[in-house]
Amino acid sequence: MLDAIEGNQMNFIRKDSVEYSWEIIDSLKDSIDGQVPEQYPVHSWGPESSRIYG
Repeated sequence: MLDAIEGNQMNFIRKDSVEYSWEIIDSLKDSIDGQVPEQYPVHSWGPESSRIYG
């Protein structure tokens, strides 16, 4: 709180950085189009559909 009162911006991010971050998140959210991620066991290599065999 003291940093904010004194105007020390070291621990705060700028508004444009926050807005840009939300643009990235929103575009990712829009790209999955409501699909629910596949579930997979903890400590596994992920869902079968994402594995590349070569």
